[in-house]
This record gives sequence, structure tokens and C-alpha cells, in this order.
Amino acid sequence: DAVAKAFLNSFYGFYGTKGLHFSSPHCASEVTRYGREILTTAMEWADSKGYKIVLVDTDSIKYYHPERELTAEETAQNTKEVNALFPSGIKWDDEGIYKVFVVVKSKNYIMVDSNDKVKLKGSSMKSSKLEPSLKNLQKDIINILIGRDNASFEQVYYTHCRNASRITDIKPWSRDRKSTRLNSSHTDISRMP
Repeated sequence: DAVAKAFLNSFYGFYGTKGLHFSSPHCASEVTRYGREILTTAMEWADSKGYKIVLVDTDSIKYYHPERELTAEETAQNTKEVNALFPSGIKWDDEGIYKVFVVVKSKNYIMVDSNDKVKLKGSSMKSSKLEPSLKNLQKDIINILIGRDNASFEQVYYTHCRNASRITDIKPWSRDRKSTRLNSSHTDISRMP
């Protein structure tokens, strides 16, 4: 699915880029128009069922019921109902039930599933380039956002600032970068004719 999605997204990119052989602004606008139509249909379905929408993304909606918790059976039935609204080529997946769902920014989410497992989605949430101290800061902030810690953001910020001002070991404040050697030819200029 990921390969097909990347492939189809590249078509949209070609359609929408002027000067390329297969450029077609009309086709690009049809892709986005149809995408909006699909999302609008799903949103109207959610509204008709009394759900409140938390998030609408390019290919998904997240919703909840304001008066009760959803069950696995209900979400499975909802997925069948939504899929019945569309042709067979458009298929919605049930991504599960989350007790907590926090939108940090576009395409970056914090989710807590029914087993209390925290899942992060998005490049800035799962970056492997963060130093250990920044990962700890991120973890502390996430715990506040999902209700696992009653500390204030200010308390966490000042604690981390205090730690930064008292560094005795640089390791938590830096990250390893693996050095790569480039294969290259070397010519000694003094030996050139």
C-alpha cells in the first residue's frame, strides 16, 4: 500500500508541476477535488451518526462520540458503513480506538491505545536525530499532554533548563553521528606534469 501511495502521489506531483511532459493542472485539480469530495462524504456520515470530528487528514478522519466510549464492534460496523458509501477502489481502514488522541501539528500525533500504549506518528514526533536530553524533554511534555503527569509545562521547561546549565557529562546533550568515508581518487598536484 505504501508503494502504491507513493507512486500515485508522484502522478499528482507530475500533473501539478508546470513545464513537465505530463503536466496537467486540470488533472491535478480533479485529484484534489475528488479527495475533498471523499472526505466531505465521510465527515457528513460522521455528523449524521452524532460523532464529533477530531481530525481530518488527506486520507482519514478521526472521530469520537461526546456521550459514550466507542466499542471495537461499533468501529468495525462504522468502517463497513463508510466503505459502502464509496466505489470498491476506495477503502477505509479501521485504525483502532484510542483513549487519547493529540494533534501536535499536521501529520504529527500522539495516540494512547486501549492498552495504554503510547504511539507517535509523524516525522517530528519520531525523529531519531534528537539528542537524549531532548528525547527526555519530549517524553515529559507528551506525558503532560496525555494526562500521565500533573506537572506544568513551565515546571518541565525550568527543570530541563536547570539541567542544561549544570552539564557535567556531554553525552546526554549530543548524539552519535556515524562518520562515512567517501571513496575518492586523490591526485597529488606536485606530481602533475
